[in-house]
Amino acid sequence: MHNRPMQSGSLLKHALRAVSGPPLILTAVVSVLATIAGAAGWFGFALYGVLLSWVWAYTYTLIDYSAHGRPAPVLSIEMTNPWHEPRPLLQVVLLAAIGSFAYWLWLHGAEVAAVAVALAALALVPASLAVLAVEGHIGRAVWPPALLAVARGIGWRYLALVVATCLGAAAVAALAPHLPSILFYALLQIACYSFATALGGALYERRLHLGLEAWETPERDSERMSAADERRRDRAADEIYALVRIGRRTEALRNLSAALGPAPVDPAVYRWYRDRAARWEDHSIAARLTGELVGRLLALGRRGEALLEVESWWRLGREFEPGTARDLDVLKSVAAELGHAATRERLSRQGPPVSQAGE
Repeated sequence: MHNRPMQSGSLLKHALRAVSGPPLILTAVVSVLATIAGAAGWFGFALYGVLLSWVWAYTYTLIDYSAHGRPAPVLSIEMTNPWHEPRPLLQVVLLAAIGSFAYWLWLHGAEVAAVAVALAALALVPASLAVLAVEGHIGRAVWPPALLAVARGIGWRYLALVVATCLGAAAVAALAPHLPSILFYALLQIACYSFATALGGALYERRLHLGLEAWETPERDSERMSAADERRRDRAADEIYALVRIGRRTEALRNLSAALGPAPVDPAVYRWYRDRAARWEDHSIAARLTGELVGRLLALGRRGEALLEVESWWRLGREFEPGTARDLDVLKSVAAELGHAATRERLSRQGPPVSQAGE
């Protein structure tokens, strides 16, 4: 399967990815089989169930792949196996629980509350789908602050998705009595897959704000250097490393500042030198660069990406030192907004930044 990264574009462009390649092939196959199941009467219910699980599982897969900048995959058996891929089943259970709760409120005379729950669920279902499809975290998929953070992070695209979904559902319902079965099944699938690729595409477009680690991004393409640039950085890093090894830290930091260049420094440059310094026995330079990288990302408004850098640094077993107290406060706020409770708790235990003025 070809793995060319997904390009940025409008929601419509992302939605149209559902009518080409593997999604279109699956639509044709399922439509034919569903028509056969419909003609089989009661005997076709089992086939209906299998086909429904295919469509629902593939919808999840499209959200996940689109959000990470990957082309749509071919449906595999593993994707439809709830033991291997439990997220679609978890989402069904979640939606059923919300629907049951709203119905219970309605039966007990709380009509206003029931309508409020139903409208809130309708507004937050795309965010819940996004969280569960991309992260697989059931707790965050039902945590309102995390869902609202996703909705705010996607911005106007989120409202457009909700409105388009409602209009699409109304259109499918209106056309259903007038279409042959095979066309109705095809239209229903295309609507589901278009919603999935549009939602995933919106997440991909806003990945830097949401702290989503994409497999393929324009940012990574821009970080690829020419051979001359790479040789120049290699020489600068080797000189800095030699100075660190013999204990001439002040001179090493001076060379590092010269290598980074004048402010403002591109985050890609910080990241390159940080990754190189992370291989050294002395991790102090890499830790310093991580703090500066996070501060630069926060200054650029790429708050989710900054939080992702901190969490990635922790996963290496290193301690994170923020550049300023304000950076630490902003990181705690972002962690709370995105529902990263463990990260926020660890940041809250973080002491005030150590001044580097004397280095």
